[in-house]
Amino acid sequence: YTLPSNICDICEPGTYTSIPGSFLCNSCNLGTFSNSGSSICSPCIPGYYQDRTQQSECIACTAGSISSSTGSIDCINCDPGTYQSSTAQSSCTTCPTGKFSSASASTFCNDCIAGFYQDVTGSINCKPCPAGRSSSATGTVTCPECSIGYFQNMTGQTSCNACSPGSYTNISGSTICTLCSAGYY
Repeated sequence: YTLPSNICDICEPGTYTSIPGSFLCNSCNLGTFSNSGSSICSPCIPGYYQDRTQQSECIACTAGSISSSTGSIDCINCDPGTYQSSTAQSSCTTCPTGKFSSASASTFCNDCIAGFYQDVTGSINCKPCPAGRSSSATGTVTCPECSIGYFQNMTGQTSCNACSPGSYTNISGSTICTLCSAGYY
C-alpha cells in the first residue's frame, strides 16, 4: 500500500507477503525465490541453488556439480570416480568399468590407456595389466592372457613377446619361456 495514492503495490520479484493488508514485503531466504506478486517464496528444485536472498530465480548447478535436495544454497562437486556432464542435475553418475575419474567435479570419465584396465565401477584410476597379460586397446575391463608361444614378464604392457628360438610356452598367460630340452628346438 502506497501513500498518498491509496493503491496497493505488488511485491517485487524476490520478495513476498503472506499477510493480507500488509504494508511491506519480506525478502526471500537463501535457497528460495519468488516472482512478482508472490505470497510465498518457492524453494529451488534439485539441480538448482540460490546463495543470495531476495532473488527472482534459482541458478543451475554447473556440469560436474549437483544439488540433490530442495532449497539448496550451493552445489556440491561430484566425487572422484563419478561425473556429471550436464547442468542442473541432482545426482552424479558412477564411472563404468574400463574408465576412471581421478578428480572431483569431473564432467566425463577417462578411458584406461592401453596396458591398463579397470574391472570395477566408480574407480579413480586404472590397474596395470599383470605379467602374463597385455592389452593394446583403451577402455578395457580385462587384459587378455598371452597366447601359447608368447610371454610377458612385465606389468602394464600393450603386447606379449614371442618366445625366442630354442624356447617355448605351452600354456597361455606365461611370464617366461622355457628352454627346449637337449635334442629339441
